[in-house]
Parts: sequence; C-alpha cells; structure tokens
Amino acid sequence: MSLSIYSLLINIVAIFVIFFTLLYLYFTRNFDFWKKRSVPYAKPLPFVGNLKGAILQTVDIGQNLKQLYDEHKAKPCVGFFSFDQPSLLIIDPDLVKYILVKDAKNFINRVQTADEKTDPLTAKAVFALKDKKWRHIRLGMTPIFTTGKMKKMFYLVEKCAKELTLQVDKKIRTDECRLEVKDWMARYTTDVISSCAFGIESNTLVNPDGKFRSYLRRFTTYTTLKSFATLAISFAPKFQSLFKLKILDDDIVTFMRNTVWSTVRYREANNVDRKDFLDNMMELRKKGQDSNEDNIAL
Repeated sequence: MSLSIYSLLINIVAIFVIFFTLLYLYFTRNFDFWKKRSVPYAKPLPFVGNLKGAILQTVDIGQNLKQLYDEHKAKPCVGFFSFDQPSLLIIDPDLVKYILVKDAKNFINRVQTADEKTDPLTAKAVFALKDKKWRHIRLGMTPIFTTGKMKKMFYLVEKCAKELTLQVDKKIRTDECRLEVKDWMARYTTDVISSCAFGIESNTLVNPDGKFRSYLRRFTTYTTLKSFATLAISFAPKFQSLFKLKILDDDIVTFMRNTVWSTVRYREANNVDRKDFLDNMMELRKKGQDSNEDNIAL
C-alpha cells in the first residue's frame, strides 16, 4: 500500500515538473529576440518579463516603465518583455519624432486589443481599434476636438464650477470650516464628465452618493484582477482571451449603455442641442448612417 502511494506521489511530482518545465520553456521562448537583433535589452524574468512591479502591484505600469527608462536612458532605445512578448521602449527624442510624425503611417496600430466577445465595449474604444476601423473613427473624431468645439462646451464646465463654488460656500457656512479637497474635486470632475461627455446632469456636488458616481467609482477603482486585465489588454492580448478577462463589469456596461442611449433617443425625439461631446458623436453617427447600437463606439 505504502509503495503504491509512494509511486503515485512520484508520478504526481513528475507531472508537475514536466508541466512547469514546459510552461517555463514556453514563457522564455522569445527571450533571445532582442539579442538576435543586437538591440540592447533589459534582462527579463520568467513568466512576467520586465513587468514584475506592475504585475505584483508594487508600482503602477507608468512607474515600471519609468524604472526601465532610468536604467537605460543613455541608450537610444531598449528592448524589454511584456510577459513573454518582446516590446521596445523608445528613449531618443529624434526616434520618437520619426515614429510619431515622419513614419506615423507605419505605426497606426496599438498593441491593445480587447476581445469582442469578452469585453465588447472596450474592444470598440478608439485605442483598441485597428487599421481601417481606427482610421474611420479617427477621421470622424478629429473635428470634435478642435478649439471651436471645445469652446462650445465651456459653458457646461463653467456651470459645474459655479455649482462647486455654491456648495462649498454652503458647507463652510453651515459646518466646520474643513473640507476634503480630494473628495470635492472628484465630485466636481464627475459632474463635468457626466455633463460634457454623457450629456446628463449627475448632480454629484449636491448628492455625492448618486448612482452615476457609484458606477464611476467602481470603474476607476483598480482591483488586482482589473489591473491584470488592463496589463493583458495593453501588453499581452492573448491572455485576455485565454482567461476571459475584462476591464468593465457587465452591470457597469449595461448602465453606461442605457444611460447614453436613453439620452440619445430623448435628444433625437425632442431636437435637443447642447453642443457637448455626445451631440458631436450623434452627428458622427448620422454621417456614418449606422443606427445599430452594437456597432457604435460611443
């Protein structure tokens, strides 16, 4: 009996050793990519590449890349690895200029690719679109961000600023002269975003526990799983499909869709014109002659 248990344990250990050996070989198969091309690179770690800090959440992705930059800033560029995928950090300003200006036509696609089945809303965001889809949306959205269009939305920002002044004044007159500045600025920002982008009055300055702010808080709060999903979409999209990762929870997507489309239908039925971002997107939608809600990246 003991012999059979011993044999079973040996087999289990052997299976695990073989499995992790194969996993190790798979995740390190590209680690000679930059060496073969004589490009200076940061030494990667198995499974995580050079994103250990971001994956373990000891630093955010920006700080992780800043560390790489600081360690190699004397070089024109440095290769690194996002999990098992080779990536290149451009350091020299002239190279950056070539990529973003002179050779921009060769660099239209971002790495980010969200899986449409797993996370359909993120997949339709501008940063995740590719090739012709990206060009079509980019050309349509460029006029929305002109100085003239931005100025037309300023009255909405000003309205929120006046409400902030009013509510702060009430607070200091009726309560201790003590304010949580971060909270008040977050509420003000929420009102500006909801008014300018979504075309609704969230009134977060008056009601800090409103539904819109509740969903926005969840959207901007990063859990370990959401952080990993963001990294996967940004640097290793295949992991998103493999593990069915998503940035937005289903109920947040449903709330945002219902909010936007109910506003769109109301404006179309009542000829409402607020000169905000949603109006501009509605105009873009009409030009595209696409009324299918699932095909519009609002």
